[in-house]
Amino acid sequence: MIDWPTFLAGLIASLIVALVAFVLGVKSGKNQADRQRLQEMYKSLLVHFQDLKERLDSYPRRWDQYEEHRVGWEIHYLPTVKKMEHDGSSVYIKQKLFSEALELERDVLEFGYDVERYNDDIFDAIASDDDLFKAPIDTSTDGRGRNCRRIKADDGQSYTNGRSSRLFYFLQPGIGKHIEEASGSGGYLTFHDDRNPYERELTINPGSYDDLSIFAQRIESLSRKSGLCDELNSQRTSLKSRIDALTKKLTRRAKEPVPFWETFSGAFIDVFRP
Repeated sequence: MIDWPTFLAGLIASLIVALVAFVLGVKSGKNQADRQRLQEMYKSLLVHFQDLKERLDSYPRRWDQYEEHRVGWEIHYLPTVKKMEHDGSSVYIKQKLFSEALELERDVLEFGYDVERYNDDIFDAIASDDDLFKAPIDTSTDGRGRNCRRIKADDGQSYTNGRSSRLFYFLQPGIGKHIEEASGSGGYLTFHDDRNPYERELTINPGSYDDLSIFAQRIESLSRKSGLCDELNSQRTSLKSRIDALTKKLTRRAKEPVPFWETFSGAFIDVFRP
């Protein structure tokens, strides 16, 4: 005699297994077809964040270094992740991972503008210290019509040799020591930002101060006056750690965009999806 409940349960189970196997085959085929495209997208994100991390130790990236997108009178910028969101290709990326990438990209690019705000604080502190230089300083534009905030400690001499450094050095430990070593040659010393043309430029002639060691320590003290230096260095360390964590995930996805367990679980869910 047939045990109908057991027979029906076995039949249903066999049908479900067959259906899952069929859907799994279809999804596997589709995933394989999409594999190259997904790999390229994840590689693009990986390279983007590697670049963002590298630039955190030189000139941090800013929004305005990326493609412009105009909406009426407004200008928006489209770095890699934001552009994926804009053109809709983000739907192919694991959504939790994409949300993490979008937030991190925003934070890194905002950090770039925070560094520029710190540069302005440095210029404010130097310009407001009447006893820093023994020579008069010029705080005008550069005289060539550029929108450049310039401080020049001019001793009235002409110099053919000197050194040019980045303002980003002021975020590094021991900026005083760097100034002392760079000025030791007797030529001028210039600091500037990464804008083209420069928007901030600090020039120090060797005859504009008395004691180089004391002068360098004074500059370092002024650069730490606002408190932004420690805050920005802390932010930079945090951003690097977040980028490292994200790039590990992106590397795995670049190698295998859709892991088998996701394909299997997706096939099982699709069977019962209305």
